[in-house]
Amino acid sequence: ALISDKPRTATAAAKGDVVCFIVPQVVFQIELDESSALMKSLVLNLIGHIRSLMVQLEEPDVIF
Repeated sequence: ALISDKPRTATAAAKGDVVCFIVPQVVFQIELDESSALMKSLVLNLIGHIRSLMVQLEEPDVIF
């Protein structure tokens, strides 16, 4: 994944024509590092919450 060394948690599929841009991890990391401390913290916390929810969804006894 772009932000951590963990596997991606999502896949996307387009329903029509698209234009894709490849953003190398190093470029993304530079942009993130140049962001405010608040923005960086929000992004990293959001990713942590998403990963936590993905783990919970894989558990067979979890009901939302």
